[in-house]
Amino acid sequence: MRADPGSLALIDSREPVLETRRLWLRRLTLDDAAFMLSVWNDPAFLQHVGDRGIRNVADAQAALIDGAFALYESYGYGPYCMSLKSDGTAIGICGLFRRDNLEHPDIGFAVLPEFYRLGLTTEAAEAVVDYARDVLGLEYLTAIVSPRNSASIGLLEKLGLTFDRGITMPGEKEEISLYGMRLDQANRSGMEFLKGDGARTGLFFGATSGVITTIGLIVGLNSGTRSITAVLGGILVIAVADAMSDALGIHLAEESDPATSHDHVWAATITTFVTKFVFSISFAVPLLLLPLATAVMVSVAWGMLVIAVLSYFLARTQNESPWAIIAEHLGIAALVVVLSHFIGVWVSRTFG
Repeated sequence: MRADPGSLALIDSREPVLETRRLWLRRLTLDDAAFMLSVWNDPAFLQHVGDRGIRNVADAQAALIDGAFALYESYGYGPYCMSLKSDGTAIGICGLFRRDNLEHPDIGFAVLPEFYRLGLTTEAAEAVVDYARDVLGLEYLTAIVSPRNSASIGLLEKLGLTFDRGITMPGEKEEISLYGMRLDQANRSGMEFLKGDGARTGLFFGATSGVITTIGLIVGLNSGTRSITAVLGGILVIAVADAMSDALGIHLAEESDPATSHDHVWAATITTFVTKFVFSISFAVPLLLLPLATAVMVSVAWGMLVIAVLSYFLARTQNESPWAIIAEHLGIAALVVVLSHFIGVWVSRTFG
């Protein structure tokens, strides 16, 4: 379908459709032809999506008119240009598409290589999913992806899409993967809050701080005092006072960034306090049920398990191999345990 040239004035608007913490998402315009030429000829795009034979700006303008502009005119949505709030730089596209051989709209994204691994595509894609459900009222969303494109598959799974089946697009020989998920309000999870960057920041920071600080304190106090009262008291102080201190710290740190939204700041603040409190207080359970020496060993093992699990999910969100990250973080935790033990022993011998 070719868009009516007379409608291009309406389509050619730079007003943002969506806003995230770091990005504006707006409709593409003819002025974006040179930028889209770079996107369509990026080696990763050619490898995983295909060569569209677009080799100059004129070709790119024609492709925009027949593609993105036609979608805007027919459906009211399409691919959106991702631009940085900080300086307006166009970095990629993310949006919704309609294909004749697919029953439902599909989400698609592509970003220039210099903006890989910054979480920007995830940020844009989450906003597009929310827009599709909450504003457009779509009930089902799909995506097509090369089975070799592990980075895009990881992002789709993070968004909640799951593998449906293999399909072959018209005019193509190679089979690709079709993913999909329901978007209706009844299917929304209570964990929706955790999709935001602020909540994720608080979750990882609060949980990690709660575990590392608490196991260090348990080992140090046990080595220095051999007193279950002292160890339990320390855990309670960390669970309340230190959790509040960390929450205030993350609040001020996030608030210092002028591009950070009010919701982001409070999501990070609340999640930091709650996760640090919960994880810190969990270490009191072994101390209430087991002899002190055994409880300390169980607490260290529990802390290491939590660190390993958090590291695994962190690696998944970054599309990295988890084993190196798990080993790195467990090594840091082990160093904290060893140092805390010797500090406790030194304090006991020096001042005891």
